[in-house]
Amino acid sequence: MSDEGMPLETQVARYEARWDEVLDGLHKALDDPVYVRYIHDLGLKRLKSGYFLYGDDMYRWHPAIREINQDEELADYIVYGTSA
Repeated sequence: MSDEGMPLETQVARYEARWDEVLDGLHKALDDPVYVRYIHDLGLKRLKSGYFLYGDDMYRWHPAIREINQDEELADYIVYGTSA
Protein backbone atom coordinates (compact mmCIF):
# COMPACT_ATOMS: atom_id res chain seq x y z
CA MET A 1 0.00 0.00 0.00
CA SER A 2 1.25 3.47 -0.78
CA ASP A 3 1.73 6.09 1.92
CA GLU A 4 -1.07 8.08 0.28
CA GLY A 5 -3.76 5.43 0.82
CA MET A 6 -6.48 5.47 3.44
CA PRO A 7 -5.28 3.77 6.64
CA LEU A 8 -7.10 0.63 7.75
CA GLU A 9 -8.21 2.35 10.97
CA THR A 10 -9.98 5.04 8.91
CA GLN A 11 -11.64 2.41 6.73
CA VAL A 12 -12.85 0.50 9.80
CA ALA A 13 -14.21 3.70 11.35
CA ARG A 14 -16.06 4.52 8.14
CA TYR A 15 -17.44 0.97 8.00
CA GLU A 16 -18.70 1.18 11.58
CA ALA A 17 -20.15 4.66 11.08
CA ARG A 18 -22.08 3.77 7.91
CA TRP A 19 -23.01 0.12 8.53
CA ASP A 20 -26.62 0.80 9.58
CA GLU A 21 -27.18 3.29 6.75
CA VAL A 22 -26.01 0.85 4.09
CA LEU A 23 -27.98 -2.05 5.57
CA ASP A 24 -31.13 0.10 5.73
CA GLY A 25 -30.57 1.05 2.10
CA LEU A 26 -30.35 -2.61 1.14
CA HIS A 27 -33.64 -3.36 2.91
CA LYS A 28 -35.32 -0.51 1.04
CA ALA A 29 -33.82 -1.61 -2.27
CA LEU A 30 -35.14 -5.14 -1.81
CA ASP A 31 -38.64 -3.71 -1.40
CA ASP A 32 -38.36 -2.05 -4.83
CA PRO A 33 -39.59 -4.43 -7.56
CA VAL A 34 -37.55 -2.60 -10.21
CA TYR A 35 -34.35 -3.16 -8.23
CA VAL A 36 -35.25 -6.77 -7.53
CA ARG A 37 -35.78 -7.36 -11.27
CA TYR A 38 -32.42 -5.67 -11.97
CA ILE A 39 -30.69 -8.01 -9.49
CA HIS A 40 -32.47 -11.00 -11.02
CA ASP A 41 -31.32 -10.05 -14.50
CA LEU A 42 -27.78 -9.27 -13.33
CA GLY A 43 -27.57 -12.64 -11.58
CA LEU A 44 -28.72 -14.45 -14.69
CA LYS A 45 -26.18 -12.56 -16.80
CA ARG A 46 -23.37 -13.43 -14.37
CA LEU A 47 -24.45 -17.08 -14.26
CA LYS A 48 -24.33 -17.31 -18.05
CA SER A 49 -21.07 -15.39 -18.47
CA GLY A 50 -19.34 -17.37 -15.71
CA TYR A 51 -20.39 -20.76 -17.05
CA PHE A 52 -17.51 -20.95 -19.49
CA LEU A 53 -15.01 -20.34 -16.68
CA TYR A 54 -16.61 -22.24 -13.82
CA GLY A 55 -19.08 -24.71 -15.31
CA ASP A 56 -21.30 -26.18 -12.62
CA ASP A 57 -18.79 -26.03 -9.74
CA MET A 58 -21.05 -24.16 -7.33
CA TYR A 59 -23.84 -26.67 -7.82
CA ARG A 60 -21.56 -29.35 -6.38
CA TRP A 61 -20.40 -27.39 -3.33
CA HIS A 62 -21.25 -28.61 0.13
CA PRO A 63 -24.15 -26.52 1.50
CA ALA A 64 -21.89 -25.09 4.23
CA ILE A 65 -19.43 -23.82 1.62
CA ARG A 66 -22.26 -22.26 -0.36
CA GLU A 67 -23.55 -20.51 2.77
CA ILE A 68 -20.08 -19.16 3.60
CA ASN A 69 -19.73 -17.79 0.07
CA GLN A 70 -23.16 -16.16 0.19
CA ASP A 71 -22.37 -14.53 3.53
CA GLU A 72 -19.03 -13.25 2.22
CA GLU A 73 -20.68 -11.73 -0.86
CA LEU A 74 -23.30 -9.98 1.29
CA ALA A 75 -20.58 -8.70 3.63
CA ASP A 76 -18.74 -7.32 0.58
CA TYR A 77 -21.91 -5.43 -0.39
CA ILE A 78 -21.80 -3.68 2.98
CA VAL A 79 -18.07 -2.96 2.70
CA TYR A 80 -18.53 -1.48 -0.78
CA GLY A 81 -21.43 0.63 0.43
CA THR A 82 -19.55 2.02 3.40
CA SER A 83 -16.58 3.01 1.25
CA ALA A 84 -18.54 5.77 -0.50
